[in-house]
Amino acid sequence: AIEAGAKIELGTALEAPVMIDGAVIGATTSTRTISSRVLIDATGYQSNLLKQAGLDPGFTRFGVGAEYDLFAPFCSETEAIILVGGDVAPSGYAWVFPWGRNRVRVGVGIIHPDSRADPQDYLDRLMGNLRYYKVDVRNAQPIEHHQGLIPSECFAKQFAANGILGVGDAAGHASSLLGEGIRWAIHAGRMAGTVAAHAIEKGDVSRTALARFEHDWSSQNGTKLRFAHLMNQRMAHWDDAKWDQRLDLFHLLSPDQFIEILKTNITGSWLLKFATRNPKVLAQAAGLLSANLPKLKLLERLGK
Repeated sequence: AIEAGAKIELGTALEAPVMIDGAVIGATTSTRTISSRVLIDATGYQSNLLKQAGLDPGFTRFGVGAEYDLFAPFCSETEAIILVGGDVAPSGYAWVFPWGRNRVRVGVGIIHPDSRADPQDYLDRLMGNLRYYKVDVRNAQPIEHHQGLIPSECFAKQFAANGILGVGDAAGHASSLLGEGIRWAIHAGRMAGTVAAHAIEKGDVSRTALARFEHDWSSQNGTKLRFAHLMNQRMAHWDDAKWDQRLDLFHLLSPDQFIEILKTNITGSWLLKFATRNPKVLAQAAGLLSANLPKLKLLERLGK
């Protein structure tokens, strides 16, 4: 970014957008005012700039997480673990994800307000019980401790206005299926940068020009992210018995198919293809399919 001309300012607190006649023309910081052609809000779930510009996404549902990054020399680096159920993460899930060099991240995420449980309490309990899940944490030590929130809702209806765009968690661009944010935020940032650059080149930074970002985002990712949110809403209310039933279906997936689900690469055609190749799934879904249903309605019914 610096090689391309970006100027990085450390320790600079952004206070508010500067607006004239409903258009954003810059921002104030703790030390000065900065002019801009297009201001991009990447302030995370707080959406500070979008709210002050009148584009409040109104998030009320969040994934709340706590995680240890461990140095664990004996932990397998070829196996990732996802844990579900009321004992490990009510209205959420826990994870053990190795990422190389003897490092492994162990965490718990819980959906608020579906549950008011504190993920840190469940994380500490999980750390003491890892051996029961055959996770070898001999001589393991925590190197970092992470806490955070991520919107657990579908992306905002509007995240573009005159002179301003919202990206990443600020606009709800994360996948709420498992609370994955960074990959989607990078994708959104690149897309927003392209739209903003074209708008500036053409001398038109109005909502009409910048709304291209909303259109492109929805057309490329809308169906997948809406389905991810639908599934998250349902899974957050599954009890242990329901999880036992649904895990039987997961066993039908190949490793590659399961990875595609984790990445939220799920469409109606993918689900239909999977169902037709698995009679057990097809039997459950047979009464739900209809060629006359809109695409999202079909996804919703399959999700049940």
